[in-house]
Amino acid sequence: MIHINSYLKKITRINILVVLMIFFSVVGLHIYENMFQNLYVENSTLLNLLGRQRMLAQKGAKVFVLLDTRNKKYDKNKLIKELIETLDQLILMHNAFRVGNKHLEIKPLNSKTIKTLLGKSEKELAIMTAAYHSVVKEYKHSAAIKSPGDDREYQFMIACDNYTILMDKIVNIYENETHGNIHQHWLYEIIEISIIMMILLLTGYFGFRRVIRNILLEISGKY
Repeated sequence: MIHINSYLKKITRINILVVLMIFFSVVGLHIYENMFQNLYVENSTLLNLLGRQRMLAQKGAKVFVLLDTRNKKYDKNKLIKELIETLDQLILMHNAFRVGNKHLEIKPLNSKTIKTLLGKSEKELAIMTAAYHSVVKEYKHSAAIKSPGDDREYQFMIACDNYTILMDKIVNIYENETHGNIHQHWLYEIIEISIIMMILLLTGYFGFRRVIRNILLEISGKY
């Protein structure tokens, strides 16, 4: 006599095992996908902020040049305030890229190449900062705002250009690294899905195969 109930229990166990494996595999892939999405958003945000540094440097250069203009339509008090806000933001974000900033939720850039380029940009940022502080100091201690002068203006402009060039390189490097991480993620995900499918197929195949073989052996023994 074929013990149907016994085989049904074995088939049920195999089905439960397969379902559990599918469930945990899906949960695992979902967690991994969420981690990747968060990383992608973080990388995209950081890439935008890096690109914004170039804009801030160019904006600072424009304001610095306008401080030397004699055109009365430009309010030099507003220009000074704009310069302070621009350079303060530029310095804040630059330091955040170097050492991180918990309040802004920015992690330091650990790429060796990017660290080297950030180090080189320190010199240009120092020149810009020195010229910026000299103008701000005069603004705070003088009723009339003096023009920066040709030397300061030239130094600031050259430093801004050099800083922008270095930030261009950093943006390109970081963008390539981000694309590389995305491709690597898809490769890992394909490999992980392939392994999961293989385990499920092997589990089902050998589990059901054994049950079917036992049924056939029992039938053969019966006859």
